[in-house]
Formats: sequence, structure tokens, C-alpha cells
Amino acid sequence: GVFLGAVWLTLQRIEPLGELEAVHVSLTGVSAPPGIRFNGEIGHLPFERTALENSLGTLVGTDGAMTATFEEGYAEWQAANGGLFELPVAEVIDVIFGR
Repeated sequence: GVFLGAVWLTLQRIEPLGELEAVHVSLTGVSAPPGIRFNGEIGHLPFERTALENSLGTLVGTDGAMTATFEEGYAEWQAANGGLFELPVAEVIDVIFGR
């Protein structure tokens, strides 16, 4: 996994998507704004590879476990023909919480 400040990013899957490379990750330790009930985990986020690489912190291990919610989120993304985030991880978290 990769440590991004207080957030842990776990690489779950890499696959081609058209001419891009999709990198699917899960995040744990995410802080929500005050007043929002949240367990700190985002089970699935799809990133364009370069955008993700440009926002990574320090690699601290290569044995991260798949989160319980990853497969569910990945299946929803596939069913919706979802796209990829091309923003840094921190900005995507801000977008999710409307910051």
C-alpha cells in the first residue's frame, strides 16, 4: 500500500480501458468533514494511471489486502461504464465530500 498522509491507498487492479490504463484502488483512513457519518473507507476509485502516479506518497508495502467493498464498487463501475479520475487523489477526496 501507499501512505498518503493519514490515508492508505491499496492498489486493487490494473486494466486497459480504451487507450488508457485504469488503476483501481481503495482508500482507508479518509477523514470526512464534520457532521458527515463515514467509516473512513472508499472501497473503489478508478484512476487514469498517470494521474494516480503523480499524486502518490510513499510506498510502504506490497501486501495490501483487498477491501471488503472493492468488488462491489468495481462491479457498479463496470455496469455504469464508468470513467476514470484524472485528478490527484487528494482532489478526488475533496470532490467526493464537496469540499
